[in-house]
Amino acid sequence: MGIEVNNQKKEPGVSGYACAPVGAFDRSRSQFEALLADLFAGGADGLTHAQVEQLLQERERELFRQVMQELLDLRAAREPRRGDVVGYDMVARTRVERAHQRGLSTVFGPVTVTRLAYRAPWVGNLYPSDARQNLPDDRYSYGLRRLVVVESVRGSFDDAGRAVERATGVRLGKRQVEALAAGAALDVDAFYAQRRPNHAQITAITTQARHRDVRVHIVLDFIHVLQYLWKAARARLPAGPATERWVTDQATKILHGHATQVATDLRHTATSDKATTSDKDPALACADYLTNNQPYLNYHHALSAGWPIATGVIEGACRHLIKDRMDITGARWGLTTAEAILKLRALTTNDDFDDYWQYHQQQQHQRIHQTRYLPPCQALTPAA
Repeated sequence: MGIEVNNQKKEPGVSGYACAPVGAFDRSRSQFEALLADLFAGGADGLTHAQVEQLLQERERELFRQVMQELLDLRAAREPRRGDVVGYDMVARTRVERAHQRGLSTVFGPVTVTRLAYRAPWVGNLYPSDARQNLPDDRYSYGLRRLVVVESVRGSFDDAGRAVERATGVRLGKRQVEALAAGAALDVDAFYAQRRPNHAQITAITTQARHRDVRVHIVLDFIHVLQYLWKAARARLPAGPATERWVTDQATKILHGHATQVATDLRHTATSDKATTSDKDPALACADYLTNNQPYLNYHHALSAGWPIATGVIEGACRHLIKDRMDITGARWGLTTAEAILKLRALTTNDDFDDYWQYHQQQQHQRIHQTRYLPPCQALTPAA
């Protein structure tokens, strides 16, 4: 994929390693030596330290771009011809053409990737070198994508684009930044799914606690308890102060460790002769909830220990995770992009982004490259 410039000449007999270019990295070496010569000759004597920093940053970007370009050229010269290139269409690519090129925008600037093309009549070309280098299916390198993500989760897409340009010299439009950020979140769900067991929350917590030989105190969110109480109250009492007082009284009893008593009273009320059909279900549901979860309703112990018993911590996290990014003045969101940014912010907040980025690149390699070959060729897998 990417940008192809087919200025090649067909050479069916290409095999083994081609000769490395004479003077590989000479241009990079010359640029570095020229920089040192300028500094030694006093070219920076009149500059402040901040100006020297800026000068070196500007010169290093072009220097590293040249190093990367010459490394890619060296790889192209050394690329061996393969004899096992078979597409997923079950067609062997037996003809080889040299000097197929595509562009790649990196954190240092634009470079050109040259590689062998494996061809056969009536089918598309295959580029094993692309797979070995895990090139993306468009022109933006994974290093550049990573920087886009880092900046996009911090502020607006406009700000992210400007930050990327300052750091790399690569200019991206708002829509490009938005699309790259959304694409980067493609594997978040799968990443977390393969990292955690598929059990209920309490089972997972207790299992891990036993495994690590630690004692974990589990307390149900008190907001859930209040929801059950309010449903029971509205079913048996008219709206007004009496309902509020009843909920307050039952909640206070539960907070003091008397959830069993509240459940018994509710069950008695629901089964009494005066109870109507409409109020049986909410009252019994609340009683069953309190009874079934009684081991996790020790709020009096939690409060005495200073532990949170409700979702205040979660609300604070939501403010940091959602409001601080989504509520930027003038921001307009589509559902797909908003979901992607929230997932990426969660990765960053959880300190999981570095691990995720490695996983994401592996998944991209599978989608973009391995699926083009039959059978999936392990020799095409990039080095770990």
